[in-house]
Amino acid sequence: MSPVHLRKRAKKVASEREEEKREYEARQAGAQLKRQQMQGAVRAQDEALKRQKVSDLQETHAKEESEKRQKGIIHELDPVRDTIGGRNASMERTAFGDQDARHERFPQYDADPMTARSLRSWEDKTSEPVADEKAESPWKNLIRGRSLEDETR
Repeated sequence: MSPVHLRKRAKKVASEREEEKREYEARQAGAQLKRQQMQGAVRAQDEALKRQKVSDLQETHAKEESEKRQKGIIHELDPVRDTIGGRNASMERTAFGDQDARHERFPQYDADPMTARSLRSWEDKTSEPVADEKAESPWKNLIRGRSLEDETR
């Protein structure tokens, strides 16, 4: 090989090494930057978790304090309103049943069994019944003809 070609080749090898060195340094800088970003994110997350832990502790302390204050206040139970059964369930049951109540559970319970607890309201009984009309079926009219009462109307 001639000395000119050797110098060109040496320059080319040197420039390739420089290029490789720059690429390596760029990769190293990128990796370093990425590591720093990850460390910053981890630090920020740790700080956020610490702040959350502190606020949770404060909240639990506040709840405990309010519970202690509530325990100091004794709620006196009302024998009428604070019972499970509703209307003065704390009273002893008597032989009177519902006779001591404000109103009867089933009004007119001592009446005829067929009407004592009828499902219809009592206002319906006061209305006048509809006049009974005899209605003949069209089938019967076709077979036997119309009755005299129908023809006279």
